Amino acid sequence: MKGLKEKVGVLLACLLLVVPALAGAQAQNAKGATQDLRAGLGQLLGEHAVLAVIAMQKGYDASADFNDAANALSANTDDLTAAVASVYGASAGAEFKTIWATHIGYFVDYVKATAANDPEGRQKAIADLEDYRTKQAAFFANANPDNFKQEVIAEGLKMHIHHLLDAFDAYVNKDYSAVYADTRAAYAHMFETGDALAAGISAQYPAKFPSLSSNQEASDLRSTLGRLLGEHALLAALTMQKANDAKPDFEAASLSLGDNTADLTAAITSVYGDAAGEAFRPLWSSHIGYFADYVKATAANSETDRAAAAAELEKYRMDQARFFAAANPSYFNENEISDGLKMHINQLLDSFNHYDQASYAAAYNDLRTAYDHMFMTADSLTGGIIAQNSDKFQMPGTLPGTGTGGGSTGSVGGLGTIFETSSVSMKVNSKNLTVNGTVTAMDSTPILQNGTAYIPVRYWAEATGGTITFDKAAGTTTVTNGYNVSVYSTVNPKQITLNGSAVTGTSIVVVDGRVYIPVRSISEFYGWTVQFNSMDQSIMMSKQYEADM
Repeated sequence: MKGLKEKVGVLLACLLLVVPALAGAQAQNAKGATQDLRAGLGQLLGEHAVLAVIAMQKGYDASADFNDAANALSANTDDLTAAVASVYGASAGAEFKTIWATHIGYFVDYVKATAANDPEGRQKAIADLEDYRTKQAAFFANANPDNFKQEVIAEGLKMHIHHLLDAFDAYVNKDYSAVYADTRAAYAHMFETGDALAAGISAQYPAKFPSLSSNQEASDLRSTLGRLLGEHALLAALTMQKANDAKPDFEAASLSLGDNTADLTAAITSVYGDAAGEAFRPLWSSHIGYFADYVKATAANSETDRAAAAAELEKYRMDQARFFAAANPSYFNENEISDGLKMHINQLLDSFNHYDQASYAAAYNDLRTAYDHMFMTADSLTGGIIAQNSDKFQMPGTLPGTGTGGGSTGSVGGLGTIFETSSVSMKVNSKNLTVNGTVTAMDSTPILQNGTAYIPVRYWAEATGGTITFDKAAGTTTVTNGYNVSVYSTVNPKQITLNGSAVTGTSIVVVDGRVYIPVRSISEFYGWTVQFNSMDQSIMMSKQYEADM
C-alpha cells in the first residue's frame, strides 16, 4: 500500500469526466427528516455553547450588553425546547426547558461568585451543575430508555460543563488562547451531542426518522459545512465586538477566526482539490480583513474609510461568487451566491453597527440571524456539491464494485483510478482497536480528558499505516505517515509540530511515560474524517486514498 497521501484534485477531475455515465445512479440526500433533525440539533446546541461563553464573559466584565446576550441565550433555549417538543410532545418540552434553563442559571452563579471572589459560591455552583447533569441525563434516558443511557449522557454533559467552565476560567486568568480553544471545543462537542441525540431518536422512531446509513456522507458534508460556516459567523461578530471595545482578548479571538478559516479551507480542499483550497483561503480571509477595516474606521469615526471597507466587501462577494461558480458551473449560480454573500455581509455589519450604537437587543438578534443564514448557505453548497459529484454520494449498492466494509475498493468510472477507504474505530476505556474490520487488542485504552479523546501514539501510528520513532535524549516521538510528519515532546506536552510548524491549542498527555495524542486534531491533520459518539464514547475514523495498481 502507498502512503496515505490523498489525491483529491486528480480524483475529482476523473469524476467530473464520468458523471454522465453514472446519471442513472441514485444520489444520496442531504435533506430529509433525520438529516434535518441532525442539522437542527447541532445548530441549536452549538449556538448555545458560544452564546453561553459570550454571556459569561459579559457578566464577568459587567458589560452593558450582558442582559441582551443572556436574552439571546434564552431565545436559543426556547428554540431547543421546540425541537425537543417536536419529538417528545409539549409536556416533555416544558420539562426539558425547566431542567435546561437551570444549568444556564448555575453558570451565571459561577460567574457572579468568581467576580465576587467567593470560592464557596463557586463550589456551590459546581455542585448545582453536577445535580443538573444528573437530572438532564435522566430526562433523556426516560424519554428514550432503549437508546439513551443515563450514565453516558451524564458523562457527555460533564464534558459540556467543563468546556464552558474551562473557557470562562481561562478568560478570568487572561489565558486568552485557551479561552478560544476551549470555546471551539465546546462548540464542536455540541454538534457531536446533536449527532448522538439524532441517532438515538432515529433508532426510537425509525418510521418517522429513517436511518442515515444510506445518506451518511451527504449528511456529514451538510453537518460539517454548517458547523464551520455557523462558527465563522459567531466568531466574526464576537471578534468585531472585541475590536470595538479594545478588549485584550481581541487578538486571540481573531486567531480563532483564522483557525476556523483553515478548517473551512480544508473542507473546500477535500472537495475541489489543493489548488482550489489555495485560491479559497486568501479570498475568504480578505473579507474578514475588510470587516476589521470597517471596525477600525468606525472607531476612528471615518465615514470615508467605512465606505471604503464596505466597497471592498462588495468586491469580495462578487469574487467569492465567481470562485464557487467556476468550481461548480452547472449547479452554483453566481448571482444567487453573490446575493447570499450580500446577506451575510449585511447581517454582520448590522450586528456590529447596532452593537456600536448600544442597540444590544438588535445586535444579538442580527447575530442569531447571521448564524442561522450560514446553515442555509451550507445547505445550498451541499446540494450543489452532491449534484456535481453524484458518483461520490451514492446510495449503498448503486455503484458496482463498491464494498460495504472497511478497506473497500472500487474503480472510478472505469478510468482505471482505484481507491480504497480505510476505517479505524476505537472506544474510550476499551482495548479493542478495529482496523478495516479486523479487531486487535491494545495493551492500554483510549482516554478522555477535559472533553478530548486521546490514544497511545503507537497504536494510532500502526492503525493509520505510519511509522514511529523515539528519541529518548531529546524526549521526542516522531510519526511519519506518507508525506506528513508530526513530532511530540514529552518534555513540553504542548509542543507539537506538524510538518515543521508549531501547533497551538492542543497538547499530548503523558501517562507513565507513554505518549497519548489527541485523536481528532492529529487525525484531521493527516486527512482522516473523525466522528465521536458522546453516548457510547466510540471514535470512528475514515480516509479515502489511492490504492496501488
